[in-house]
Amino acid sequence: MKIRFLHQPQPHLAGFFRSRGIGCHPERIIDSYELIFVRQGVLGISEGATNFLVQAGETLILRPGIRHHGTHDYQADLRFFWGHFEPGSRRLGGGVLRVPQHGSARDPERLAELFGHYLDEQERGFPCRRTASWLIEGWLLESGHPARSAEASEGSALARLATESAATRFAEVSFGPSLIAADLQMNPDYLERVFKRSTGHTLGSEILRRRLAHARKLLRESPLNIEQIARSCGFANAGWFRRVFQRESGLGPLAYRQQFARALINVD
Repeated sequence: MKIRFLHQPQPHLAGFFRSRGIGCHPERIIDSYELIFVRQGVLGISEGATNFLVQAGETLILRPGIRHHGTHDYQADLRFFWGHFEPGSRRLGGGVLRVPQHGSARDPERLAELFGHYLDEQERGFPCRRTASWLIEGWLLESGHPARSAEASEGSALARLATESAATRFAEVSFGPSLIAADLQMNPDYLERVFKRSTGHTLGSEILRRRLAHARKLLRESPLNIEQIARSCGFANAGWFRRVFQRESGLGPLAYRQQFARALINVD
């Protein structure tokens, strides 16, 4: 089922939930929409007569006026962003968004960053509510995308396999394009050409993108220090990690962490 929203939704409270492994989602009826984006674990929740299991990387929209409640106890590793909002008005927006109620995030790291920016705006008291509305619109645009078509071309299929290899092994310090080609039993030059033609970027940039995305997640959501994060993301040392992160993100890893340190976090 798809839910229809006018552009420029109006902001309400949002947060980031970290489970302690006890309890379950409360039973309640809300008077606004709520978008849930699971980062880790599985959230069991029911809306009306429909049960959902929302897994890591997936989104769920809960609708106002319909009773919902948890169907499973919280897992100890459960983590999710949540945000309440109201639909936009025709006076403010000129288009319509149609978002599946339960789907997969197009780019989970991008969606997590949008939530992070929203929480930072919330902490500052929403100095510009239109900015907050644009961020919510970004949530919706990044949410609920369908799976890839089964009729993908051979080149797209190879690119997908290469991307999956990068996603699985990016944390290995010695991992690079040649090892992806070895995983797929392909000629490295041929695979590089096919991958770039399909995606618009190189295998090396794909590996770096995965490493930096995971680093940003750990900086936002974990207590690990910079040395530990560097090792966890496939960087040979913290100095190299700092230089690359600064070059690609425009600020150092500590500054990035501090940018999101004030985000609202709840555990109940």
